[in-house]
Amino acid sequence: MRAFRLSQPLCEPAARRYLSAFLALLFAGCTTIQRDIGAELPENLDALSAAQDYREVLDILGPPRDLAVSEHGLTFLYENARLVERQVGISIEIQDYSLLKAVVGRGDADRDAIIVHFDREGRLLAHSRKQWSELIGRGGGIQFILAMLPVTDHGILTSPETAHTWGAQLLEADLPIGLNRGSSPDTSPGVIELRGTPWHAGQRSLELR
Repeated sequence: MRAFRLSQPLCEPAARRYLSAFLALLFAGCTTIQRDIGAELPENLDALSAAQDYREVLDILGPPRDLAVSEHGLTFLYENARLVERQVGISIEIQDYSLLKAVVGRGDADRDAIIVHFDREGRLLAHSRKQWSELIGRGGGIQFILAMLPVTDHGILTSPETAHTWGAQLLEADLPIGLNRGSSPDTSPGVIELRGTPWHAGQRSLELR
């Protein structure tokens, strides 16, 4: 049997084309990035409806994300958000090599919130629940072809808890913010707020100039 061998100048361009096509098919396509914020809440709330006081509610739902205390009683706020970003990427070829990809993405959130009210003795008065979906944002960028990073800004839902900034807020020099400290959702014990609430709505509107 006689073997045939291609010359090197003819073989290298063909190999590069095949490699580029393989990488384009391998790395171009759709990507889904998912992240959960907060503990998952139970679907069935029958046990919560049968609870008598805050102790039983803590046994059922665990510690709340936020709480408010007033002269009328106590309020617990529970929240969960599932962030899902769907991306479409196309590989970018540079000198026959595909090392980068152009990505566009859309971020959505499935939200779940439960609020529980107690009287001054800690007895359960009422509870309510809301579940909804919302658009977080759209974005795009250029990434290394092996990277899977979010391109939408969802910081409004993933920012650290406000307790991490209490010390810095005591030194706040901005007058509208300082005057609202006693009623701010970040520092007041009598105010609670859902994640993602716009700054121009609710109690924070007092901080606008």
